[in-house]
Amino acid sequence: MNCDVRVTPNGYMYKQRFLDWCHHFVTNLTSTQGKGKEPVFLLLDGHVSRSNLTAMRYLKDNSVFAFFLPSHTSIWSQPNDNGVNKRFHACVEEIARIMRRGEREAKIEYHNKIRAAWELYLKREKDDYKRTGSNAAITSWERTGMEPFNPRWEGWTQGIETFGAKDKMMNKNENNKLHYEVKVRSDAKESELSEKEREQLRADGMECPPPTA
Repeated sequence: MNCDVRVTPNGYMYKQRFLDWCHHFVTNLTSTQGKGKEPVFLLLDGHVSRSNLTAMRYLKDNSVFAFFLPSHTSIWSQPNDNGVNKRFHACVEEIARIMRRGEREAKIEYHNKIRAAWELYLKREKDDYKRTGSNAAITSWERTGMEPFNPRWEGWTQGIETFGAKDKMMNKNENNKLHYEVKVRSDAKESELSEKEREQLRADGMECPPPTA
């Protein structure tokens, strides 16, 4: 399964663990992908641990280009949260129930349960595809408007309208076209980057103004 398990003291992702994950991801690319080969587009959520320039440069150097989904939008913008995770979670629960039958104590090793659940998930996906030509993975991409590309997908428009109401975004309807404008908060602070991080950004061809005095 090419799995690698890492832990943190509080269960949250840290920048160092994200860098570890990037190394694992690149190591497990196919033989046709990676540095000097086919590029890879990687979709990530907006968690603060992604703010790791070393990790971003490592991905870029290996032809992996990261795109970030807006924070707190995964419920309607991330394929995993639109069908894949739900089905896999159901498979884990089913396998757990089967393994617990006849057991008086919880002695089931975690990795055995996950492997069995993963195999069940793959079987269900394969069976659905053979029967209907679609499955949870395919429909999850459709639901997010990513594949096929559909920027007018209902989830996105509803999500933008929800955030617009919350963050006082301006929605102007001109000639039946929607335009969204984000108002910068008056108390917003400039990103606190070190001079070394600024130099890395400039080396990557990105504009990085000097910090305000």
